[in-house]
Amino acid sequence: MENGDRPATKKDLDQLRSELASKQDLDQLRDQMRGELRAVMKQDLIDMETRVLKAFYGFARTNDKNMKQLGMSYVAVSDRVEVIERRVLDLEERLNMPPWPIPPSPSL
Repeated sequence: MENGDRPATKKDLDQLRSELASKQDLDQLRDQMRGELRAVMKQDLIDMETRVLKAFYGFARTNDKNMKQLGMSYVAVSDRVEVIERRVLDLEERLNMPPWPIPPSPSL
């Protein structure tokens, strides 16, 4: 029989036990792993938060530009409407028309 195929003896088991870390060593290793995992998870959460905030800031910048363009468009349209209103008023004055319809007076 080869060495890997023979049955384990008590001596082999005792040797294996002595090679394995004690329970205290395992607890320390577990605590260390938890601490490292927390640190990694905390950094990952910070990175994700940063990416989300950057995405919102990009959206806000784009939205702000769109709102400014919309405001400028509104001003331009408002100016054009004002010019048209002035022209219509000038035409009404030339034709001696009242700017609004006069309701019929009630009969007495």
